[in-house]
Amino acid sequence: MNVFYCPSDKSWYSDEVLSFGNSGKPVQRRETGNHEMIPFSLSLKGNNAGPLVGILTGEDKHGNLAGNGPLFMRLQKELLHQGGVSIVFTANHLQENGVNGFLYLPAEDKWMPVSCPFPHLIYNRAPFRKHENTQSFHKAITNIRKMNIPFFNPGFIEKKELYELISSSEDLAPYLPATLTNPTASQLESLLQQYKRVYLKPSRGAKGKGIYVAEWREDHAIALTSHTVQSLYPSFQLFWKETESQFKYKDYIAQEAISPALIHGSRYDFRILVHYADHSYKVTGIGLRASKSQQITTHIPNGGKILPYTLIQTKQHDQFIEDIAAKLGYLLSESYGFFGEFSIDAGISDTGDYYIYEVNSKPMSFDEEEIESKRIQQLCALFFKETGFRSIQKE
Repeated sequence: MNVFYCPSDKSWYSDEVLSFGNSGKPVQRRETGNHEMIPFSLSLKGNNAGPLVGILTGEDKHGNLAGNGPLFMRLQKELLHQGGVSIVFTANHLQENGVNGFLYLPAEDKWMPVSCPFPHLIYNRAPFRKHENTQSFHKAITNIRKMNIPFFNPGFIEKKELYELISSSEDLAPYLPATLTNPTASQLESLLQQYKRVYLKPSRGAKGKGIYVAEWREDHAIALTSHTVQSLYPSFQLFWKETESQFKYKDYIAQEAISPALIHGSRYDFRILVHYADHSYKVTGIGLRASKSQQITTHIPNGGKILPYTLIQTKQHDQFIEDIAAKLGYLLSESYGFFGEFSIDAGISDTGDYYIYEVNSKPMSFDEEEIESKRIQQLCALFFKETGFRSIQKE
């Protein structure tokens, strides 16, 4: 069923008696002969057209939309193909009677400013924690919940909260490296003495930024290594004196550095993409990331390289990955609210033990096109399922 948008009066129209959006407000009847109107072929649930999917993002310092533009455009293309439509907006765009935002037109490869009724569902893609910490964001989320609009994912998760949550799970806790949140000097010294190598990670960090490795040497000196620099301290006391302000007051966590399994002489990690589908959490794709010159992280911006999972795939690996995906999905949703999508960084030690390193509530795009394409399909399927609409595949 077609609905039409008129840019000049910022209104939606239809040839028939229809409603559009979450509120079920009737759409105006179309004026014949108005060639300015842009048609959208949508699915119907009763006489309600949709789904209208809201993608909540943030603004940059110039007031422009921020976030993963390529993801938003690919989602719009697939939604239109299946009989849906999306609008990208920020917390400041949420109005009393609807949403002002931007709608991508694939045929013209341009973004069009639009006014819409409230979406049937909202997908949280605010790109930075600072966006979620604003008063406007909190107000928007409060209003969204009052209107009972389905909303996922709830927000960023700090590392210390994540480790505390996983530690509380009898099934998942064994997969955590030894971890301390905001350790005191004596706690950190003991951790270093016990494990010799310890990761220091910012609780609010992302993409491998701000990570250090502290190493306890045989002469009791401490070597501190980042992606680019190494510093050496003759003793733990001197190390702490020089770095206390950096680590103690910036919400860092300390974590046992696992001796990793190697491939071609480099450490590797699993990058696991997970989506909610058919009443459970299922693995959408698995990528492999190996380190290059530095052995601190396997993140691509820090010199990591992409390898196919099939290089090391086993039934045991598959079972571990499927198991933690399902259990983490339910644990996250029970604790924070519905997660429709997340990713996991996991690994394996040189002794064959599995570990969970990170859980990302706002997965970045995967470099593997096969995984990213499947991601688009899974998200759109979730949009339709959660809103009660049926996809109408178009040729």
